[in-house]
Amino acid sequence: MIEKEQCNRLFGIELPWAVTDVEIRHEEQMVKVHVSHDPGHELTCPQCGTVCKGYAHRPREWRHLDTCQYRTILAADVPRVECPEHGVVTVPVPWAEPLSRFPFPLLSAGPASSRRSPHRPAGCRSPVCIFPASFSRSRRT
Repeated sequence: MIEKEQCNRLFGIELPWAVTDVEIRHEEQMVKVHVSHDPGHELTCPQCGTVCKGYAHRPREWRHLDTCQYRTILAADVPRVECPEHGVVTVPVPWAEPLSRFPFPLLSAGPASSRRSPHRPAGCRSPVCIFPASFSRSRRT
């Protein structure tokens, strides 16, 4: 099966976060990567940096780049802290902007994946459709 350490490196997950489980759902053509925050790591307010006590967790999901044509989802229970100055705030995750549903790799791939060849059928997301010239040249012997 998929090793968690390899997934940490593949998805850029660093301490105090770690991949805890990877589900492959063949019938849904989906890979769900579960990520957890180390409960022993102290939590800080993202606005002022004050060490705060944990308040609760909020389940969140982010759509990542596809894994072998399977839709990939990062899922985490994101901790929230109770800051004396700012109230209850959500701790940011290192792989995405606050309130974003997409991680950094998917955001940076956006413009390239939206380019269309004049011969690309509408809705085709295959690399052959997006970059037809580079694929046709690479297949010549």
